[in-house]
Amino acid sequence: EEMGSAVTLDLLKQQLAQQMQQKEQMEAEMTLLAERLNSHGLGGISGSLLDAQGYPRADVDVRETRVLRHQLAVMNTDHKHLMGEIEKKLWAVHAMAAEMRAAAAS
Repeated sequence: EEMGSAVTLDLLKQQLAQQMQQKEQMEAEMTLLAERLNSHGLGGISGSLLDAQGYPRADVDVRETRVLRHQLAVMNTDHKHLMGEIEKKLWAVHAMAAEMRAAAAS
């Protein structure tokens, strides 16, 4: 049983490391999307795409801005989900490590 716990703990740690790497990649992509949205000719992350009269702004690529904003929104949702998974794994790793320490002490 001791050996099985160690294998499971190693597997959990491996999965956690992969998810952390995935998180880093996702955050880098989100930063690039935000930078693109804030570049010249796009409407930023949340600025209005309409002028004072309610027409699409002429100084902004409205379509491209909407596409990039959508991608960023989807990534934000995926990122939240991934962070929840990482948190569960962290709790599991710590609980399992504590169990193994308790078993080794007894």
